[in-house]
Amino acid sequence: MKGKGKSRLILLVGLLVFIAGAGALVWFLVLSPGRTSANPAPAPVGKPFDAGSYLTNLADEGGRRVLRAAVELSVGDNKTLQELKERSTEVRNEILALLRSKRLADLEGATGMVNAAAELTGRINALLGRPGVLKTFFTDFIIQ
Repeated sequence: MKGKGKSRLILLVGLLVFIAGAGALVWFLVLSPGRTSANPAPAPVGKPFDAGSYLTNLADEGGRRVLRAAVELSVGDNKTLQELKERSTEVRNEILALLRSKRLADLEGATGMVNAAAELTGRINALLGRPGVLKTFFTDFIIQ
């Protein structure tokens, strides 16, 4: 009888240690102060350049779909920022030309907007003649 009580006590202490450890792990990974989520959104890198807002028809047959988008570019240095300001008409033209060339199917789904942003980065860098734009962000993106 004495051995049975001792094994129950050891089992109870082990169970309490396990529960305390699991609670501490949950608190550390999920509930700890300062954590907003498990995967926080990455902050934009570089210096921001507001490339403007756009309202255009999509390239679908009949032209019944409209895209409203606002674009912000992340640039690596002040020289690129100044050049984008000086060539803002050309930059806006590149963005508008790309957006007008897209069909609804090109922009739908999880990768549509991401692919368009990457393509815009490449086209603007080609316009500049160097990789000055680090990333393109859509701060507004609505298809009607």
